[in-house]
Amino acid sequence: ANAGFRSTIGKASAGPLPATWKAKQISPVVDDDQPPAKIAIKAEEIPEPLEDGRELFLSSMFYPEEWFAVVPAAPCGGVKSKGETYRQGDDFPISETGTYFRVNPMTRGGSKDEDVADFRHVLIESDKSGLAIQWAAIKATGLPISAVVYSGGKSLHAFVQIGRAHV
Repeated sequence: ANAGFRSTIGKASAGPLPATWKAKQISPVVDDDQPPAKIAIKAEEIPEPLEDGRELFLSSMFYPEEWFAVVPAAPCGGVKSKGETYRQGDDFPISETGTYFRVNPMTRGGSKDEDVADFRHVLIESDKSGLAIQWAAIKATGLPISAVVYSGGKSLHAFVQIGRAHV
């Protein structure tokens, strides 16, 4: 499983989703001969980035004592190193070309999937529609979202809470 994502923290809209958003029930199609039902999603204005988005992102994803992995993107994009692990309050590099985070806490110095300390989140994204549709669709799922971050490219990344029992 890919446990990483790219984010430009300066553009982050991170933190828990407001409790005022109502979850919509979406019933799965159980007939194997029929394609899944399409749900009409109306575009919604994306909120402005949060002033303290970096801190809200970290506190909604990780406990203070946990390690998280950060990999600054190379100047030409992409990943050229395994990155480093940090804790909340630590200074860590933010690259102008993007910064990759792993979505789950890691062991100290960990950089591989087997170094994940707790399987707490999965990442969902879609590049197939505009950001306003993606935002509305994320909200409409009713999934337990910890944070939503703009990738700096074509998509919003939503971090969905899962429990170890669900893996």
